[in-house]
Amino acid sequence: MLKYEVVVTLDKQNKINFLLNKEYQCITNEIFNKKICNFIIELSKNILKTKEARLYPDLMSFAYWCRSSNLNKYRTKYKDNNLRIGIGTIFHITASNVPTNFAYSFIFGLVSGNSNIIRMSNNENEQANIFFRIIKNLFQKKEYQELKKSNIFIQYDHDKDINKYYSSFCDARIIWGGDDTINEIRNFKLKEKARDITFPDRYSLSVFDGRSILKLEENELNNLINNFYNDTYFMDQNACSSPQLILWLNDNKDDAKHLFWDKLKMFLCKYDIDEASDIEKYTNLCKIAAVSNNISKVKIENKKLSIIKISKLNQNIFDIRGFCGSFVEYNAKKLQDISLLSSNIVQTLTYFGIERNDILNIINKHKLKGFDRVVPIGKALEMDMVWDGYELPYTLSRIIN
Repeated sequence: MLKYEVVVTLDKQNKINFLLNKEYQCITNEIFNKKICNFIIELSKNILKTKEARLYPDLMSFAYWCRSSNLNKYRTKYKDNNLRIGIGTIFHITASNVPTNFAYSFIFGLVSGNSNIIRMSNNENEQANIFFRIIKNLFQKKEYQELKKSNIFIQYDHDKDINKYYSSFCDARIIWGGDDTINEIRNFKLKEKARDITFPDRYSLSVFDGRSILKLEENELNNLINNFYNDTYFMDQNACSSPQLILWLNDNKDDAKHLFWDKLKMFLCKYDIDEASDIEKYTNLCKIAAVSNNISKVKIENKKLSIIKISKLNQNIFDIRGFCGSFVEYNAKKLQDISLLSSNIVQTLTYFGIERNDILNIINKHKLKGFDRVVPIGKALEMDMVWDGYELPYTLSRIIN
């Protein structure tokens, strides 16, 4: 359980009755409201100056994302001649495997001018503890009393009755989670005008140009490896945007691959995998090898790095998923081979040594499904107001004309 009273940790019936006791008020504002932006900027500043927060790079990344310069960039981008107002109460069902997911979802709802009910799992989360200690102090300020009344964080295990109740009166749901979770939540009826925004299981990949890697100076190679490490090991490869599949171009002699993986192994001295995850990872590799006829070799470098080599590229690879450093690898003949992966399940393509416009042209020319994000290696986990194709400040607001 989280420690701070800003999070509601009541028994089941009280969780259902909580809003009826008028502890919560639905208040809407225009998007990127000045007072709301000031609140977010203060939140960012307080996290950045908190000593304990420095132990958690994901929390620090969230704070940098919320800083004044970035928020002002978004305010300018989404300012137009329309009056855009939040649609009401957003019910957020957030992911438990990404510690700061709840915080980003909260900000999406806030900047869109909405009131928010954020459901969190009961998993222990020190990043959340730090976040709520700061939020609690901010909510005590006179200028943020309205925000305190209109934003609720609530913890409970999966519970149909609570989900059904909150779904019955919200104006939108944001659902982060697996396909089963999303389908279960969708069984609970919304109001006629309410909307669902879903962020389901996705699959991501990286494309490397081998010749470009072989031309790198030592410090450039180290920087590339560090960026790839941040994209993958930082979240134990659990984030939807972390690559599962590595496509190699122009590496006919495999020199670039050997150089890349050998250098990565040196970086993994700072990565820790517990015994339970190690056993689960090995068991998962055995299952993959047993059921797939597309695997030419499974190479276990060490308990922190495994490489699954496939013989052909097709959509069956979406079933081959790893974590804590398990990667599928394929030698592609040309960049156009990504068209074989056309599917709505594909989210992020990260790249190195390739022009972004060349990738975008292929996506457009071949009318590829999915491929919602195309970003350089090192940017996979970088959040944006556009996610999975949703422009959230607009999706979660309404125009008054």
